[in-house]
Order: sequence, then structure tokens, then C-alpha cells
Amino acid sequence: MIATELKEIIKSQIDEINYEVILDEINTLSNNKKSNIINLNKAVIDDILVAEHEIKNGLGIDNDQLDCEIEKWLTEK
Repeated sequence: MIATELKEIIKSQIDEINYEVILDEINTLSNNKKSNIINLNKAVIDDILVAEHEIKNGLGIDNDQLDCEIEKWLTEK
């Protein structure tokens, strides 16, 4: 899908939203896009640093592998 098509879809979806809270969040996202700055709180930054450390040390798991493990777990129950 090209950008112009995606923009039209998003515009039509936004036109259907009547909740001020959601519209406010969309506005915040739009403003962040312009500045390329995302404000993260300390807890989120700490989580990202832990995740980066785990990935560097091979402690992560591939999403496909995780899906297989979940499916296996669900069929065992």
C-alpha cells in the first residue's frame, strides 16, 4: 500500500472517531512525528536497556520460536 492510500484510510478512520481522549492521543502522536522526539519515562527506558542487554547476551527468543512454544503449551493444557 502506498503512503497516499494509507493516509486516506487513516483520515477516514479518524473522521469516525468521536472520543476526545483518542483524538488527543492521535494529536500527540502526530506532534511527536514532527519533532522526532519521543518522551519516555524512566521505567520504560530501564526496560529497554534490560532488553538490549538480554539481546546482546543471547537471552532473547525469536518471535516464531515463541509462537511455536505458546502453541505447544496451549495444546498440552
